[in-house]
Amino acid sequence: MSQLPVESNLKGVDAKNGILYFFIRPIFEVNSELVTLIAVTSFLFMLNLYFTTVPIQFVNRYIYLTQFHAMDIEIHMKMSCSAVIASALLSLSIFVAFHDSEERYKASLTTLQSDPFYADEIPPFITCNNRSQFLIMYFAAIITLAIAVGGVIVYCNKHVYDRLSRIKKFIRKDTVKAAQQISNVLIVQVFVMLVFYFAPTIVLIGGVYTSLSDMTVVLMLIIPVLQLAPVVNAVAAIVLIKCYRERMTCNGVNSVTNFGRDIVSENVSIPPFECEADQRVPSVDESTV
Repeated sequence: MSQLPVESNLKGVDAKNGILYFFIRPIFEVNSELVTLIAVTSFLFMLNLYFTTVPIQFVNRYIYLTQFHAMDIEIHMKMSCSAVIASALLSLSIFVAFHDSEERYKASLTTLQSDPFYADEIPPFITCNNRSQFLIMYFAAIITLAIAVGGVIVYCNKHVYDRLSRIKKFIRKDTVKAAQQISNVLIVQVFVMLVFYFAPTIVLIGGVYTSLSDMTVVLMLIIPVLQLAPVVNAVAAIVLIKCYRERMTCNGVNSVTNFGRDIVSENVSIPPFECEADQRVPSVDESTV
């Protein structure tokens, strides 16, 4: 198997004649299909784990603001374990699907050698037939995951929005701004997940099963886009928090700390707060009622 100098772990994907290829650029010399396969599956495991944990944050906010108690460690660990198990099963299906025979590898190598795009040198790669039941299972699971994640996010957001809309006039302005900022950070994560994960995956599925497989350049861009996702998400979240920092803290009081305390009850009188923009509802003296 040909070698390339050190550049990155996973180089790209391609699809030709009903065969899906994963290429890597290893940090050391690779002459084993198993090592290449482990590199690919470990990358996909980390990527899937990154995005299966996104809905957990929406569930955390939903429980905190609608069920009136903080997320306990047991529930959080159960959800985190579910994300790990789901990611592991997805990676296992890829591992089994790409565990190819030597004959298929030789045929695939011949196909690549005849392609001008790979005229200079062919990176280490693994292949899988697009009719593999495990590959189909992987793609079906990704689509199911997208639907499930979308359902969880929509359900949690709807109930949180209803709750905030109902009690908005009873809580402080800085608390509302803190809620909006938290929503902005979560929206960024959803946007990154859609643009840098599910959209490239749909393009990949199209490349494997349609004429898009002739567009090698397009398919080779999928992995670099996927690798950008965690970086873009982290930078965007940091920028949002920095830009709205003054909205989350006023006169040394953390609005996020007071966020749940203000929201968990519609009838509790609201304590004094010294921000100029604060427009509080006057407290009610229960002894006079």
